[in-house]
Formats: sequence, C-alpha cells, structure tokens
Amino acid sequence: MKKIIMACFLSVLCFQSFALTGFDADYNAALKRAKDNSKPIFILFTGSDWCSWCVKFEKEVLSKSEFLDYATNTWELVVADFPQKKKIAPELKKQYQALQKKICCSSFPYGNAY
Repeated sequence: MKKIIMACFLSVLCFQSFALTGFDADYNAALKRAKDNSKPIFILFTGSDWCSWCVKFEKEVLSKSEFLDYATNTWELVVADFPQKKKIAPELKKQYQALQKKICCSSFPYGNAY
C-alpha cells in the first residue's frame, strides 16, 4: 500500500513540474514500455520555468497535435525537467542528472531519440 501511495505522490510531483501531453516524467517506466512495445525512446531535456527557448519549443512544437500524433505513435516520450523554481521529487532529479550525464546533454532544450 505504501508503494502505491508513493507512486501516486511521485506522479503528481512529476506532472506539476512539466505537464507535456504524452510525455512521461519517469524514464524507467518509459523504458519498460518502450521494450514492451518495441519502440525507441525520445527524451527531451528542458528547463521549464527558466529556459525561454524551452517554453517557446513547447508552445510552438511539442503541444501541437501534428507533433503529438506522430511522436506518440513513433516513440515513448520522456521529459527530463531541470526547473529552477519548481520542486521535483529528489528521485526524479537524481534520475535526470544521470541521464544528462549519460547522454551528454549540455544545453536546453535538447532532444535525443534512441
């Protein structure tokens, strides 16, 4: 029961930080779905509350139905948000930092499909 409550709590925190339709804030969950569905992953690194280009990209591309229709059918979508003011779960922050290091992301917004 505690695991279920914790999962719900983390989900709320994740989507408060960056609410992009179709994007999952949990890389590990998306990775499992990608394997189950034989899809590659598309990961977006962003700074949702401080990066003006990230906000513009979300508004002009990522939120558009043309992109979402294609992307959700092609990839498992993941967002790694690095906000400066908003709070995210410490577990997610640690996960995002490890992904940033693994993929060598040094600027935002940055997307990588694999």
